Amino acid sequence: MPFIARTVATIAIARRLAGHPLVRAGIAAAPKLATPEVRAKALEVAKDAAYGAGTITRKLVDKVQGRR
Repeated sequence: MPFIARTVATIAIARRLAGHPLVRAGIAAAPKLATPEVRAKALEVAKDAAYGAGTITRKLVDKVQGRR
């Protein structure tokens, strides 16, 4: 059962972040990123954001489940 709760929490957080206006604006502007340098930087920022979201999700799930 904890696996299901963790999955639901992760999906809920991801949906919430995907609906943020800045994220939506970034997605809309993505096709206009023409240079390889800009694309590489955007990819790096997206990876950093995904890592941060995963870290926050892990902390929230652990807190909810009383692990820490």
